[in-house]
Amino acid sequence: EGFALNPMDVLDIDDISNISILKDGVSYLGAAGSNGVINVNTEQKAETSTVMKFSAYGGITMAPKKQDLLNADEFKNYFGEMLNSQGYDANEINTMYPWLNGNTSSKDYYKYNNSTDWQDETYSPSAVSKFHFFLKGGDDIATYNISTGYLSHKGIYNNSAYTRYNLRINGNINITDKFSIVPNAKLSLADSKLANQGPSAWKNPMLATALKPSIMAPYTRDAATGTTLDYLDDVGDVFMVSNPTAITQNAQGSNRNYHFLASMTAAYRFNEHFNLSTLIGINFNNSRENIFLPDIGIVQVDSAYNSPGDFVFEFRSTQNHTTFTYTNKTNSGHSILVNAGFRYMQNTYKYDLSTDLNTPSDDFKSLGQGSQYSFLRSTTGDNRGLKWMSYYGDFNYNFRNKYFVNANMSYDGNSATNETHRYNIYPTVGAAWRLSSESFLNQASWLEDFKLRASYSITGNMFSSVYDNSKLYYTDRRMNGSGVLTREVIPNEGMELEKKNTMNVGADLSVLKQQLNVHVDFFKSNVNNLIIRQELPATFGYTNYYDNGGKLEVTGLEISADTRLHFNELVWTLGGSVSKELTKIKSLTFINPNTTSIITTIDAAQFITSEGNAINAYYGYKTNGLISSAEAGKVMGPNGAMMQEGDIKFKDNGDNIINEKDKTIIGDPNPQLFGGIYTTFSYKNFELSAMFNYSVGNDVFNYMRYKTESMSEYANQSKTVLDRWTATNTSAVLPRMVYGDPSGNTAFSDR
Repeated sequence: EGFALNPMDVLDIDDISNISILKDGVSYLGAAGSNGVINVNTEQKAETSTVMKFSAYGGITMAPKKQDLLNADEFKNYFGEMLNSQGYDANEINTMYPWLNGNTSSKDYYKYNNSTDWQDETYSPSAVSKFHFFLKGGDDIATYNISTGYLSHKGIYNNSAYTRYNLRINGNINITDKFSIVPNAKLSLADSKLANQGPSAWKNPMLATALKPSIMAPYTRDAATGTTLDYLDDVGDVFMVSNPTAITQNAQGSNRNYHFLASMTAAYRFNEHFNLSTLIGINFNNSRENIFLPDIGIVQVDSAYNSPGDFVFEFRSTQNHTTFTYTNKTNSGHSILVNAGFRYMQNTYKYDLSTDLNTPSDDFKSLGQGSQYSFLRSTTGDNRGLKWMSYYGDFNYNFRNKYFVNANMSYDGNSATNETHRYNIYPTVGAAWRLSSESFLNQASWLEDFKLRASYSITGNMFSSVYDNSKLYYTDRRMNGSGVLTREVIPNEGMELEKKNTMNVGADLSVLKQQLNVHVDFFKSNVNNLIIRQELPATFGYTNYYDNGGKLEVTGLEISADTRLHFNELVWTLGGSVSKELTKIKSLTFINPNTTSIITTIDAAQFITSEGNAINAYYGYKTNGLISSAEAGKVMGPNGAMMQEGDIKFKDNGDNIINEKDKTIIGDPNPQLFGGIYTTFSYKNFELSAMFNYSVGNDVFNYMRYKTESMSEYANQSKTVLDRWTATNTSAVLPRMVYGDPSGNTAFSDR
């Protein structure tokens, strides 16, 4: 449900010739440049000789490492103690669940007396394979590049898969010695089969696999003989966790994505100094998703027994980039490159989502086969557009490849924001000095290149739906058979487009005939008109309001290096990077003087954005072990009950009440360091390569652990709960077990 569209689907990795990343100095992109630029070049060399290449590879993806979960006997003991925590005695438990103590005459004995390893049932190794064919050729008049590829990747859980076909055609046609055109087209068709991966044990197979009690089985067993039958086991009325096998085998989550990207560039060279080029491009992306959640084996939610649904998404983009270029080199060493041009982009986004409920049986999975009652059907959608127009100029100067100056600017407007702040100017200035070309260094035989760089730029961010709140807009509602318009927001007509100003200084060093290359960059970015959510009094009719009340600062240091060592015919390349980035909210200005921060809740976790701290820091309670017998009954917990011996001991502000006043920042999701390491060994026509990425120092909320150590519901748990607090195990780290968690032991905290 809700597959994320991947713009890189249209590219086959074997078609990529190089990738470059521009992080600063991109003001010529204006409101589209705040996140930098990733240039992916698929153009092949323009030699006229005919070349055909075919490549193929295969591999295996291993099943994930198993979690250490309770087995059947351990879960029965856990379940019995959970019932005891609710106040049931042995007789009451035996009356309610006679199968728990081995009563073979119980009608549900075979349903609840199994020993299933749900991880074995769900996960398995999978295969990946890829094929690619490439053809190029031509003559002095025209060259062409044609490639096609196929990728198949099975998932690590049953009946999940991803397949993709790619086709690419481009070339270069010289109409005259001054006029040429470059056609380019890419097409992809991708099919995905994936289940829900959100925090829901009733439709996420991975979460259900961890929480489904091992005493249950994937397939129904005959109530009299215990014989395994050939149809899926239903949920039953005890453990409200879906059957993982029913999700992977009978639920449906398929997505088909068509992506077409094409452009035509026409270039005319007036003389050796002046050139004119224009590009016209289109980008079409259609995606259709079919969803079906079955009845058998799936937890019923509200009145839904089963539910089919369809999601259709369409993205259309038309673009034009026209550039006039002037170049000149003088005999005295001056070099000038000037670009001036115009960009236009028009995007449309449209989606429709329809869901139905209660088809006659799980054999009927199509939309429209559900209930005859219209109130059990729902349809929603969105249709929006974006227009962007930009005039830009780019000036580059260098003297004898030693001193460099760059300046560029964009004046652009977009339809995302209110017309009051629709048009903006974005400048960049930069300079570089190649010290290795100076007389005091150019005689150093060990030094190949040494350059210092500095730049300052301002860019914008127009790709956000938050700018809807800068306009007065309406949505439609149906009342008593008539369509009416309803106001959606209180608009802020003074909302500005977010702008980021970035200062960057860096150095590039190459020594020992380029056997060692080092790059260092330090940058500081500021967003002084960060858009934040305000909360208005309910008397306004709408409680959400957005304005430019925030200021954000991002400071970072990046270091990368690579070396190449030769051992006769063996070449070893080793490289890596390390980055440090700090985000800090400099200020937040709220309409309500009593508001000091923005708190966001996502399922069980909370995040806080507050002045002087990292954006979206973890927000919750700090803990200090468990409540002792002497402390029991003296502090009220987060859920309103008095904390008992064995409960989590939350740090209190002194009022003996654990509430919002005791919450604080408990972690930072941003890493302290991140980067990558790569290495390649080349020997004659053979090559072995490896790449590793890392991220260290960041805090992570382990939702799976949160669920499997909660000890508050009828669901399977981690083996770690065997060492929970009990009257005979008072030195335990985990708290006591209690159904429903009245004390609030599962409240979001640093434990």
